[in-house]
Amino acid sequence: MSFRQLLDRSELEPFLRKSDAKGLWYVLVNWGLVALAFMLPIFWWSPLTALLSIILLGNRQLGLGILMHDCSHAALFKTRTLNQWVGKWLCAAPI
Repeated sequence: MSFRQLLDRSELEPFLRKSDAKGLWYVLVNWGLVALAFMLPIFWWSPLTALLSIILLGNRQLGLGILMHDCSHAALFKTRTLNQWVGKWLCAAPI
C-alpha cells in the first residue's frame, strides 16, 4: 500500500510548504547549539561537560548535514538561490 493511497494532497500540503523564516530558524538554532558546545567547557570545565560538548557537536554535524540535504533538494527555503548559498556555505562547508 502506497502512502498516496492513505493521504491525499490536502493532507500532505502542510508538510510540503516552504518557509524562509523556518529555514533561517533551523540554521540559526543549529549554529547556536554549535556555539554552546564550544562555550560550555570553556566556562564550566569538567570531563562531563567536555563529553557533552563532543556529543552535541557530533549531533549538530548531523543536523547541518540534514539541512544541507534539504537545501540540495531546494526544500528548505523558497528560492533555489538561497537554498544553494545556505546549503553550500552555512551547512556543507563547515562539515
